[in-house]
Amino acid sequence: MKLAKISGLTGAAFSLCFFVHSVFHSFRISKGFAFFDSLFPELIGTFNSSIIFFMPAAVLLFRSAFSPVLEKASTVYPIVMAPTVLNVFLADDPLAAGLPAVLLTMPFCIIFSIIYLCFPAPKN
Repeated sequence: MKLAKISGLTGAAFSLCFFVHSVFHSFRISKGFAFFDSLFPELIGTFNSSIIFFMPAAVLLFRSAFSPVLEKASTVYPIVMAPTVLNVFLADDPLAAGLPAVLLTMPFCIIFSIIYLCFPAPKN
């Protein structure tokens, strides 16, 4: 298996951990409220952020070939996702957990996906 595919699977696993924790948190904080008043907006926000976190994994898994430099640089994605998920699990308040994810990891995932989609595949 190529390094980009391994990085994509590892990053997807970290993103899945983040998604499961966010869904659990959404159900926990909306307990006792009506579905459309509390749970539905929380789940929409969770799905929106999860799409951004899964974008680099999708690019790494579904694109066929990368240049050797991009192949080696693909390991940055799981390296960035691991501390993000660890921070979310270990943070005491929601602001300390979500702020680094929103300010650092989300822009990284968007920029990473755009870069990997725009660079052409190597010619053999």
